[in-house]
Amino acid sequence: MNAKTNSAKCTECGLVNFAVAEVCKRCGVALAKPSAEVDTPRSESYELGKWQLPNLTACPDCNHQVSNQAAACPNCGRVFEKPQIQVSTSTEGKIFGISRKVVGILAALVILFVGSVFVLLILSLPDPQHAPRKFSSKAEQIQATMDSYSEAECEQNDRAISSPYHVMTDQEKAARYFCSLKVLKARTPDMWEEAMKPLRAQPPDAPR
Repeated sequence: MNAKTNSAKCTECGLVNFAVAEVCKRCGVALAKPSAEVDTPRSESYELGKWQLPNLTACPDCNHQVSNQAAACPNCGRVFEKPQIQVSTSTEGKIFGISRKVVGILAALVILFVGSVFVLLILSLPDPQHAPRKFSSKAEQIQATMDSYSEAECEQNDRAISSPYHVMTDQEKAARYFCSLKVLKARTPDMWEEAMKPLRAQPPDAPR
């Protein structure tokens, strides 16, 4: 029975009497005196590991609740050992302290960047076949321009400009001119040579 109880139940008839009564009011049977219980401290009444707050722990010696940050128990004086944090100093799988995976990714990016720059440089180089040709004279320049037009191109150009409603472009006019020179050279080679003699001494026209 708890010491703070203010009543006593008769074991014979079940009547509830006052705690100060010595005998039951109904049947007269002597009532048993309640024995006072002494409250024990929380630290002694609770077992280790029960009813602990998240920031408290039980002392292994006296079972007193102690803060997790305490260096020693304030009740018995036991010194707690702080767990040492193990810092990994291993360099296995690392290059200059950097993970091999990170190094591999950086190397791949560098190779990709260098390869892209190299490809751009190659593409930016001028094509030797389309590079401007240097001529020693105007006659050589005219001859090279004539040779650049094939017979098929000349025939195609003639068909395109044969319509009376067709308006010739500058490119078609140039093709007609040099194709006519080719015909003139083929038909009258002697006259062609005489016409080219003064042009061999003249410098070529500047490229447009």
